[in-house]
Amino acid sequence: MNEPKLRFPGFTEPWEQRKLGELCQIATGKLDANAMVEDGKYDFYTSGIQKFKIDKFAFEGPAITIAGNGATVGYMHLADDKFNAYQRTYVLCGFIADRYFLYPEIGKMLPKKIANEVRAGSIPYIVMDMLTELEVLLPSNEEQIKIGIFFKNLDDLITLHQRKLDDTKLLKQSMLQKMFPKNGKDKPEIRFPGFTDAWEQRKLGELLEFSNGFNGRKELYGHGIPCISVMDILNNNFITCDVIRGKVDIDPVSEEHFKVKFGDVLFQRSSENVEDAGSANVFVDQKRTAVFGGFTIRGAKVGKYDPYFMRYMLATSAIRKQIVKKAQGAQHINVGQETLESITIKLPSMEEQSKISTFLYRLEDLIACHQHELDSLKQLKQSLLQQMFI
Repeated sequence: MNEPKLRFPGFTEPWEQRKLGELCQIATGKLDANAMVEDGKYDFYTSGIQKFKIDKFAFEGPAITIAGNGATVGYMHLADDKFNAYQRTYVLCGFIADRYFLYPEIGKMLPKKIANEVRAGSIPYIVMDMLTELEVLLPSNEEQIKIGIFFKNLDDLITLHQRKLDDTKLLKQSMLQKMFPKNGKDKPEIRFPGFTDAWEQRKLGELLEFSNGFNGRKELYGHGIPCISVMDILNNNFITCDVIRGKVDIDPVSEEHFKVKFGDVLFQRSSENVEDAGSANVFVDQKRTAVFGGFTIRGAKVGKYDPYFMRYMLATSAIRKQIVKKAQGAQHINVGQETLESITIKLPSMEEQSKISTFLYRLEDLIACHQHELDSLKQLKQSLLQQMFI
């Protein structure tokens, strides 16, 4: 079959098989990867995803660059204007086919060729023959242009949503730093109008009563009581019964002892990664019951605080640094109840807590919305690549 499932109206001719080396000039860069200059004038493409800068150029677009080795082998950029390239980066230019059409066509065919030709156990790489002999299928020039423009516009839309997502995530991180006091301060940089009082310093042990989860549980799926695990703590969302992955059979007495209530804080007790040690999340399900298992510590809510605010506060760098500094262990990093009890926090009034948590919660909703739109566009692109190319 030499035509795709989905085509623009008016096109019926079969596609022609050609070799990539017949459709463009293929060269490699000449520079070492560390030739980059921080404030350089021209783009510098290496075997990674990120673009760098350099003071000298050796190529001029329109071009396509392809990473020739490393973890991101085969990764491509559309290169315009003047640029330079690493010695294991391939540069395609001088096209006699539409560049925007070739870009997704190469991206579809090249990974298969790399996988078929690389030696078992070897690090994936590209040699010149893989590109010059790469077989591609071409429609007429007019159809190439229509398909190329369509996918270029789709890629631009994906890039736009990715930028919105990244910008919103950066805004959230910035707000986490500025809406909570830094070490040694009792007021944050940014506040809602009408709030001027200093934040009150407290110990976590004054607000939470700590206990360890039960061990030896067997996870079940489809029945039993939801059981909060380490993965649920590391989840970006607040913990509800809807997001808990595992379930457990437990007797009524143990269930009552290990039951988690609205506003309780769950901490990761042990981790191989020091950055995750003592990670915290808050249970905010007011309608259903959950229990907590091994490798977690529950901080039962005994003091007065807004649960949503508590979760955001515990994610700030000031609190994370305190916890990580007091964590113990070599291969496994452990955080105990005494460590958590001693962590110093600062709290504003309940009203200000609520305003801060509501703002950050809405920001997270916006991040989730951008992520959903981005994922949907990427899925749409993959579906159309399967249907609009052979």
